[in-house]
Amino acid sequence: MTGLGISIFWLGLALIVGALGRHRNIGFFFAFLWAILLSPIIGLAITLFSAKKVDHESQRSSILNQLEQLSNLKEKGIISDTQFEREKINLLDQFNHPASEGYTSKRNHFMGLLLFFIVLIGIVFGARYYLEQKHKKEDTETQQPITEDIVTDQTTATTSGFGYISGRMYYPSEGIPDFIKLKFENVNTGEIIELDGANVDDDYNYTIKLPVGSYYVFEDGFPPVVTEDENTSAESDKSYYTYSCAGESGTGKKMVLVKPNQTSGNIIPCGEGYE
Repeated sequence: MTGLGISIFWLGLALIVGALGRHRNIGFFFAFLWAILLSPIIGLAITLFSAKKVDHESQRSSILNQLEQLSNLKEKGIISDTQFEREKINLLDQFNHPASEGYTSKRNHFMGLLLFFIVLIGIVFGARYYLEQKHKKEDTETQQPITEDIVTDQTTATTSGFGYISGRMYYPSEGIPDFIKLKFENVNTGEIIELDGANVDDDYNYTIKLPVGSYYVFEDGFPPVVTEDENTSAESDKSYYTYSCAGESGTGKKMVLVKPNQTSGNIIPCGEGYE
């Protein structure tokens, strides 16, 4: 059954419930509304719990008979004048206001509907507020860095997560020998991470992913030994065979801060373009 068919079926049942309510104190309008809002079954239950309407003429005839019987009781001295007056006032009030019971029922159903809509509005706004807060929290968590630790000292502080360093390798002459390696030394732990050649393109541009922290970035290398004589010569004159911008004392090392989810770019170790 399609949505339209279900709606028509629902409406038809609600009209039947409303028709039943015409013969009860709840009336057609409130019986129909309860059936529409809560379902025809619940509307039917509410309607059946409502008392049947009393015929006004029959009700008045019954009140007149009660007044006559009350008067006879007074004449026979069975009840006092005070009791007679009290009962007479109650009966006359019912005689003059025969629809009071139906009015009270409709008023109660009106208050019930009003309370229903107030609760429904509260639920709708409460759900909307909950969803808005949930979306705000999700957006905040999405935009929030991997770490919330504050780096207070670039040379010693560490935190969690990952960041990137990118730039270009440097060599005094054209082309960079294969034995020259780009290295990243963690300032805190002393761990050295060597750049994988796969992360360097033909123009010697590179990008590397590193844990967040402070790093010394430098290049150094030593050519492979071919003969024993070359090895002896290399030991006596390292400057000819080696290249390192770290220096023997390490003073030539350049420090770079890796921040979470951020890239420290244009890092050119040893070259004048180093930033």
